Amino acid sequence: SVKLAEIATFLCVWAECGNVRFMPEAVYFITEMALAAKPGTGLDRSQRCAEQSGLFLSKVVRPMYNVVFDEWYEKVSVNHSNGKDAKKLRAGYEDFLPPNVSNYDDWNELFCDPQRLVAGVLLEGEDATPLFNLPHEERFAALAHVDWQVTLLAAATKTHREVHSLWGVFASTHRVWLAHSVVFFLAATLTATLPPRGVVDVDESYYRSRYGNTSLLEFDGFAKEPLLGYHSLTRLAAVGLVVPLHAILWWIARWQITGVALRPTMSERMRGLKGKWVVEWFRHVCEQPSCLRRLQMIIIMPPDIVALIPVGTYAAVRYLDDGEDVIATLDPVMLGVLVAHALVSLFALFHLLFVPARQYMLWQLSHVPLRSRLVRYLFWSLVFALKFFLACGILQSVHGTLRDLHLSRLGFESPSDLAALVLTTQWWSNMLLWFIVWGTVFLLFTADTQLWFTLGSTFLGVATVFKQRGWSSAKMCFEDAMGKLPERFSKKVLYYSQFPPKKAGRETASFSSNFPLVWDRIVAYMRYEDDIDTATMADLSFDVKAARDGVVWEDLTAPLHQRRGGAPSSTPSAAGPEMLRVKMPHAFRGRNASETCFHTYCCVVDRHEPSNADVVWRLAALGRGLGLPMPRPFRGPYFPGITVLIPHYGEQILMGRKELFKEDHRSVVPLMHWLKMKYDEEFLAFANRIRGRGIEWPVAGDQWEEYSDSQWERVASWASMRMQTLWRTVAGMCYYHPALQCHFEAQGDRSSSLAKDGVWDASDCFTCLVSMQMYKFFEKPMLEHTDRMLSKFPSCLKIAFIDCQDKGEAADRDAVHSQQERRYFSCLIDRNCSSGPDGRRLPVYRVEQPGYPILGDGKGDNQNHAIPFMRGHFSQCIDANQGAYFEQMMLLPCALGEFRSHARGDGLSKRIIGFPEHITSDIGSIGDFAASAEVAFGTILQRTYAVLGARMHYGHPDIMNKLFMMQQGGVSKATKTINLSEDIFAGMD
Repeated sequence: SVKLAEIATFLCVWAECGNVRFMPEAVYFITEMALAAKPGTGLDRSQRCAEQSGLFLSKVVRPMYNVVFDEWYEKVSVNHSNGKDAKKLRAGYEDFLPPNVSNYDDWNELFCDPQRLVAGVLLEGEDATPLFNLPHEERFAALAHVDWQVTLLAAATKTHREVHSLWGVFASTHRVWLAHSVVFFLAATLTATLPPRGVVDVDESYYRSRYGNTSLLEFDGFAKEPLLGYHSLTRLAAVGLVVPLHAILWWIARWQITGVALRPTMSERMRGLKGKWVVEWFRHVCEQPSCLRRLQMIIIMPPDIVALIPVGTYAAVRYLDDGEDVIATLDPVMLGVLVAHALVSLFALFHLLFVPARQYMLWQLSHVPLRSRLVRYLFWSLVFALKFFLACGILQSVHGTLRDLHLSRLGFESPSDLAALVLTTQWWSNMLLWFIVWGTVFLLFTADTQLWFTLGSTFLGVATVFKQRGWSSAKMCFEDAMGKLPERFSKKVLYYSQFPPKKAGRETASFSSNFPLVWDRIVAYMRYEDDIDTATMADLSFDVKAARDGVVWEDLTAPLHQRRGGAPSSTPSAAGPEMLRVKMPHAFRGRNASETCFHTYCCVVDRHEPSNADVVWRLAALGRGLGLPMPRPFRGPYFPGITVLIPHYGEQILMGRKELFKEDHRSVVPLMHWLKMKYDEEFLAFANRIRGRGIEWPVAGDQWEEYSDSQWERVASWASMRMQTLWRTVAGMCYYHPALQCHFEAQGDRSSSLAKDGVWDASDCFTCLVSMQMYKFFEKPMLEHTDRMLSKFPSCLKIAFIDCQDKGEAADRDAVHSQQERRYFSCLIDRNCSSGPDGRRLPVYRVEQPGYPILGDGKGDNQNHAIPFMRGHFSQCIDANQGAYFEQMMLLPCALGEFRSHARGDGLSKRIIGFPEHITSDIGSIGDFAASAEVAFGTILQRTYAVLGARMHYGHPDIMNKLFMMQQGGVSKATKTINLSEDIFAGMD
């Protein structure tokens, strides 16, 4: 009961928070205060009279929201010409938020830090009493009196400055630059050879003609000691100076990105004038309970000044360097100093590269298995080793080129020579060329890491594929995936379905008795989508008689064991073990290795193969995917709940005649002409399907002006399924509904009480939620298209939108922001909602928001306001330019099986499951190249990133644990101008 109360309290608080949900720690804080409150000590209701808003919303949530709004915006007015809201950012915030402006992350970190939270949450009044001075059970009631303007002030909450300069880039990628700098200067030092002493290495006449007769110049080779030393070990020791130089630059970068709330602490740590922080660090080491813990802290958390010690040890090296060969003379003091310098430099390098800055860590690092860590270190070691050996050859040529050009080489001249040459203009000219040459070489050395990384990713990705396939390369390359599809589909997807019993002397199928029904339903969807014609449908189907032109939507939603036309199917049900004869489609006829090789790699065309390349890809992708390990699917009716969320602003819902064809098309080719030319076979299949339903259809071809309005309505639907429209996205996502129904009918648990007639429905566990931000302002065509979607697709389709009304006379008592003219509500509608006078459906649910909800760049806020209407344990976010295939939707129960944990409450259960996108574009070489790059990124590179621990989930179309994402601030982030690519932050969280 205690846990149930905690969950219920959290959900009640979370649902009211609106934009405050982007600060999950603030939601936890309020929930804790509510749980600790004594009965009867809630919010003060004595002054409540004519308020419209809820007490908790107006007294606790809305004051916090108002601070967020004031930080970024001046006001939200109403554009009286169209009735839409017009938000106005503060002056200077149009391009991006200034670095010292707080955002959701800064405020969220305040509630993560107990020390700052205790000192920073202040009550209203002149004395500014801290909230935590009150007893714990009285703090919830006092939340209505917290001075949030002071508590959430940027000076008290800003921890990270989003600087738009190279300092911000360097601070986040400094390890990359450090690794490249060390390898580069190591290679440059080892390849910089000096001639033997006494051997002249310069052209004296050329040198004097450039710099004049300077008495300090001596042309006796290197009689004077070069700036970096003469011997290789001395010059090699100079590489250690890269570490302190990098550390100083990193400290400056950290100072640039550190917010004002932490800068006093940073100032004390970076000054260190009195060594106070070093003393505190030493005291903290001594307080450790054991010697092992002390040693661990010294290694993992040394003071930052350690990075500067190589400067002192290098100075000692140069002081003791007498110009003699250290190895030849075996000077123990010099050798000891060199070893000490090397150890100190390596320790500082290790600390900067591999040990994170603990003062910036709010949570512990994830545990990485030793094998994975070794693979990652080995991968990057090989990449940098290849770069190093290649750089040695290139840098040796650069040294030779600079010597042939008679350019002064910094580090090869003695200090006395530099004292004389530094005053000459020619020396500065040489130095400018020297820096240009070496700067270019360093940038090229850094840039080609992408090349070596891509090559390494290719090999590692291929190795990962072979590992997933059991290291059977021949099987992967030459197996007949389509021939094995029935058996694999039956064993992995129709896991609970019965197989026909084997009888002596009779050949029995190796697949489930229900597979023919399921497969014919898949083929019927392809025919309904006009991707195949009737002849191809007959070739791919088990039931040839079912192949016909007049496939309608009702055929696809009919019970699985019912033949089209209402007659029972001859194929047995799940309870029917009797033996029946079936005709095996040609696609499942087994091929040997040579046939597969010729067909796959030699472009030998199979006459039974569909002519549509997209259908061929779909079948091949399904066959190959079933060859991979796959978790056990959930069984109907025990499917966990899932909601697909589709954010929508003003994108095209359904194509119309005006967009597809214009009467006066002399100068512009109509879009419909292009679509028919590109999808000629599909348009022919579409026309035959319409005629097969007995509907009058013209033989006008592309004479579009001859089509009637009702015919144009069907043409527009066909065209919309081949364009980036919301209709195509919703149609594809709603395939989940019949797919789950198909699973239930094929292998559902009929003994369950949920399986009784009229009890379970696929809509109970699946919802397609479209978040239409601008539904309130849709014009008549958009409203008609929306109503058409609701009537066309299953009852699982819901629409969330933002409604608004004048804030009214009670606005001040409800703490509605004075610079906003409206109240805002999150609303939900479906097909059962009645229509109002303006043609818009009346919402079944209406939840008031603390204020104008779109404070970010749009999509993240649009998703956030709709999350309370999402049902089920899981969620999938889809953009309004994506589609789906029915055969892939059949794999949903298996995909949800990835979320299974070993035990209830297991913390290692997955939170997000990534899926690749099938991106196609054959409109020009640039589009084809971009699509191919996206395919590579979503397949082989993602496998590599997963091994290297660097995978970044897109968020779309990944499936996420919705309950977990609710506790992390939602499925995306929404800070203005910072979280523009809002979806990738779901994977980061």
